Amino acid sequence: MSQTPFDDYRARIVAAEETGNPAVFEEILADDAVILPPGMPALEGRESCLAFITEVFRTMNGLYQREVACDSAEVVVSGNLAFDRGRFSQRLSPRDGGIQESEEGHYLWMYRRDEAGKWWLVRIIGSVTPETHYTPIGVVRSPYSDRTQIPKGSGAKHDAQGVLEVRAAYEEGLTDIEGFSHLYVIWVFNQLGEDQAVDENRLMRQPPTADRPHGVFSTRSPWRPNPLGLTVVKLLSRDGRRLHVEGIDMLDGTPILDIKPYLSSIPAEELKRGWMELERGRPA
Repeated sequence: MSQTPFDDYRARIVAAEETGNPAVFEEILADDAVILPPGMPALEGRESCLAFITEVFRTMNGLYQREVACDSAEVVVSGNLAFDRGRFSQRLSPRDGGIQESEEGHYLWMYRRDEAGKWWLVRIIGSVTPETHYTPIGVVRSPYSDRTQIPKGSGAKHDAQGVLEVRAAYEEGLTDIEGFSHLYVIWVFNQLGEDQAVDENRLMRQPPTADRPHGVFSTRSPWRPNPLGLTVVKLLSRDGRRLHVEGIDMLDGTPILDIKPYLSSIPAEELKRGWMELERGRPA
């Protein structure tokens, strides 16, 4: 092994992340090693660090196929100390076929050289790039492959049937859902195309057959600051982690963020439909 084996260590750490085999850490972690994971208390000591790494690998690699990259910005050696810092990224592909996710951030690894010349890993510090991130719990199986196929307008009937396919990791969360007749589904407009980047900040929208523009928050336009959709569906049956529903108005492959029972105590006569009452038949 060379006297400064940091490129080799980095490559082996990346391989360990992808395969879930912590052997390299058993080889190079110092007795007084400390891990500072993002948003968590520090873990101190070799055994605590190894236990943490092993559990993270078991959980993450059990749920995902991971593609990991660590791009070093610099390695600084000062006497018997060395610092490797850079950016990391990983692509997470759910093993149950769910929606692919990604994550990136920065890393700083500190090494110390002993009297025999071996470099030991003594500090692992990571940070995740701040962003609002939600993990899809499943995907919509819909008869619609194009937005033009979906009925629109305040009087449109949404009676298409489809399936809410929940990822295996979240199946337990469906316990007792069969007792509800209708469900809220919160989902992502993930198939808007390149126009979303241009239009997402426009706050006035004119639905296709409306007489004039309206504020985006008083419409059901897919072009929104946060591209989230909300649909009420009728629950027909449950088959394991597949919910058969009626009332689908999403495209096939739409990511699902959450499912909640539909409950309303507002009498129909108290509901108001705003501008849509004046523009009958206009899309919301």
